[in-house]
Amino acid sequence: MGTRLSIRPNTGKRRRHPHSPIIKRSINLAGHKTSVTLGGEFWNALQDIARSKNISIPVLIDQIGHDRLGGNLSSSVRLFVLEYFKALSQRRAT
Repeated sequence: MGTRLSIRPNTGKRRRHPHSPIIKRSINLAGHKTSVTLGGEFWNALQDIARSKNISIPVLIDQIGHDRLGGNLSSSVRLFVLEYFKALSQRRAT
């Protein structure tokens, strides 16, 4: 017997991993309202980084926005978090 393939129509709804909810937050940066969409773990990591630098999340996101690593702000934030923890891991390994 062959494998049955079921194709569901695109209803516009995205399936989310139950352990990583996608959270969209509005932030006011330099007088401009924008939104950042990240998984819950990225928000937690961003909060930890901001706390370690003794600044707020909006201030940290503003700094990330000035030194963008990605195409949009949400991507830049994710790349920043990744690079931050990679560098931290490398410092601990030496």
